[in-house]
Amino acid sequence: MATASAVAPVTPAALRCEAAEQWSQTQSDLTLSVCFEPYPPRLGILTTYEAVVVSSAGQPLSDATVELTMVGGMARMEGEHDEDFSVTLESQGAGLYTARARVGPTDLVLTQVRVEIRRDRQLRTFSVFADDLPPP
Repeated sequence: MATASAVAPVTPAALRCEAAEQWSQTQSDLTLSVCFEPYPPRLGILTTYEAVVVSSAGQPLSDATVELTMVGGMARMEGEHDEDFSVTLESQGAGLYTARARVGPTDLVLTQVRVEIRRDRQLRTFSVFADDLPPP
């Protein structure tokens, strides 16, 4: 007769940025933490994007599709003609998703960052406005 064995909980990966430079939000059953290098994020600059996705039970989610969208607009006209520029973050295990990319043109001002997480036919969208990202 086979015996049941307990599955050890997996510890979520840690972001490599300073705590003051990360953004985090919880929506019902998921918590998303994001950081950027360099910080604060800007359009058109080669940037490392990191995200950690954790369930409400504290378990990392490594089997989701994570897409980060930088929204930019013309200086002093933000919101009027904004454009979206997206990058897909690749799973690194333990709930960590990363990408290193140049997203969008340098002549636009960042107005918003959106992260969409798709898993098991569910979609969660997290949004942060550029003004809500604290300065370094």
